[in-house]
Amino acid sequence: MALKYSIEELNKGIHFGKKSSTVMEVTKSAIEPDTQMGLASSVYPWANWGADNNYPQQIVDENTQDTTSAGALSFKVKAHYGLGLRLFKKRVEKDKEILEPVLIEQYPEIDDFFYENDIENLQEELITDFEWFNQIYTQLIPNKAKTKIVQLSRKMAVKTRLAKRDPKTGRINNIYYSGEWPNPVTGNYATVPVFDKRDPFRHSNAVFIHRQPSVDKDYYPTPSW
Repeated sequence: MALKYSIEELNKGIHFGKKSSTVMEVTKSAIEPDTQMGLASSVYPWANWGADNNYPQQIVDENTQDTTSAGALSFKVKAHYGLGLRLFKKRVEKDKEILEPVLIEQYPEIDDFFYENDIENLQEELITDFEWFNQIYTQLIPNKAKTKIVQLSRKMAVKTRLAKRDPKTGRINNIYYSGEWPNPVTGNYATVPVFDKRDPFRHSNAVFIHRQPSVDKDYYPTPSW
């Protein structure tokens, strides 16, 4: 009876332990249904995140109701951010690598880039996504001449879905972005290509993906918490 009231089923295969404030995944297919037996579970071009494609929002809703759990994640975000992004010069002396801090004002181009992209707030936003979901999506926009990246912005993890892997290459070529998951209608989601470091200016608008992988997940890693 105690178990009945301390564990709540969020969705098929996904349970929330109220006493420990933890989310438990019982089956892989409940989180990544489009990878089960190598078959796609839906006709949509994106890989569903959860059985009903609303898993990340369920996690946020459940977690924020518990002050201890939400507070612990907030602390992790602040610790990860620390003093923010800093510049260093690296040199080698007597076979030892030495880092020397430098002032950003000494490098006007970098200073302007940080200012234009509000790098401090951007860092906190990306770190928040990483600590919550072990994944980051950063939009990269080049200048008109396509000689350098001039603009960065965050694509929120909870609003992002990954395209199903190309069966020929195994690559994820696009992300899908919407504020109307789990079931946005056509026209209410954006398709953005994935940034290719080997061909950085191929697209005028692309998203760089960074994820800390999970041993059993193909699309959406499970954070350690």
